[in-house]
Amino acid sequence: MGHSVILTVGFPGSGKSTVAKAIASNLNATYLDKDTICNGFTGLLLELNGEPANARDDSALYKEKIMPVEYRTLFQAANDTLSSSQCIVIDAPFVSFFNDRSYIKNQCEILNWIDVTIIVVEVSASLDVTKERLIQRGEERDLWKLDNWNTFSQRISSQRCHWEGVTRFSFDNSSLTPNVIDLVQMIKSTL
Repeated sequence: MGHSVILTVGFPGSGKSTVAKAIASNLNATYLDKDTICNGFTGLLLELNGEPANARDDSALYKEKIMPVEYRTLFQAANDTLSSSQCIVIDAPFVSFFNDRSYIKNQCEILNWIDVTIIVVEVSASLDVTKERLIQRGEERDLWKLDNWNTFSQRISSQRCHWEGVTRFSFDNSSLTPNVIDLVQMIKSTL
């Protein structure tokens, strides 16, 4: 098996972290979480610029300046990890990049990932389940989403990943007991 990077993507509240961790565990892969890697620095940068540490959805500074650095950092961490791990699972929304069809191709060129298999697992959940999960986790960063539910839920309903040149799996994570084992088997068959 060559090197592979599995991008577990989707909207907050879809349960993508649960799915990403299950995939990593079942494949004995390295797990990289954007929130763990970046949130501390992101919050500090926002505060130093006079914004709340949890500002994301309504912050131009975050969207235009900080978020691109977060994702570059995440890809660089994956690149550094590929030398010691054949398979990496990245857990991050990536939603802002869904419409850029060449986004992954460009990242692969920047990192010189010629022989790296890219798999995208797009995790989704029903709107009711997503909202309930956001309420249950009680994170300050989700307040905007809940306070602006109509806007946020329209984004969830209309936005899908359009990246080219990747193997793609869609995974509905609405169930209390989603069948991640079948998903892992499908991923294994492509590696």
